[in-house]
Amino acid sequence: ANPVAANAALQHAQFVVSLSVFNNAVIDQHADVVFPIAPFTETSGTFVNAAGEWQTFNGVASAYAEAKPAWKVCRVLGNLFHIAGFDHESAEEVREEIKVACEKMSSPKAIDFKIHPDNVQAKNSNQLYRVGTIPLYATDSLVRRGKALQAAQTIIEGELTAVRINPKMGASQRIAEGTLVTVKQKQGEVILPVIFDSRLPDRGVYIPGGIAEMQGLSELYGQVEIG
Repeated sequence: ANPVAANAALQHAQFVVSLSVFNNAVIDQHADVVFPIAPFTETSGTFVNAAGEWQTFNGVASAYAEAKPAWKVCRVLGNLFHIAGFDHESAEEVREEIKVACEKMSSPKAIDFKIHPDNVQAKNSNQLYRVGTIPLYATDSLVRRGKALQAAQTIIEGELTAVRINPKMGASQRIAEGTLVTVKQKQGEVILPVIFDSRLPDRGVYIPGGIAEMQGLSELYGQVEIG
């Protein structure tokens, strides 16, 4: 959700343990211990969808090399540290314990989304605001590494490694399409080409998240500077 804050936390951590399906530069730089874990295709498990339905599945392939399902890694670590409650023998046992815990939880209270007009007035009419999303094929480590999916993503959504602005704003700022600009957000910054997009509001800029080129920025929404 916030790459800059995540990297800062890793840099200041005394000890970092990584459970990951893939290796990457961040793990290489920060992790003291790495446990290779199996993706969902190589282990049994359960997903809970937006409707609250529990969808249980089985693995369709054996775990690669020395990789293990994440729940097994956690169970063994719990045993080695002599922590109670780490005696599960299957993913089904883990699921049933979670179900019981969920049933005991109270329903969340309704949230009042009424917004007072004074709260939505921009403090500075010249301030730019990032409007970000996570692209369809940037949501997890599996789809991010699918070359065919990444090619399809570009066809569906256009070039993502860019900052999109309204053409009127480009004209007022004397920024030509294709120009490389520095985008600053809080303590981070990245250099991106400009793409004009008339669907955007005058002071809104679209910068996606979930891709490596944007790791120098923070939240998907918030004030940004372009120079």
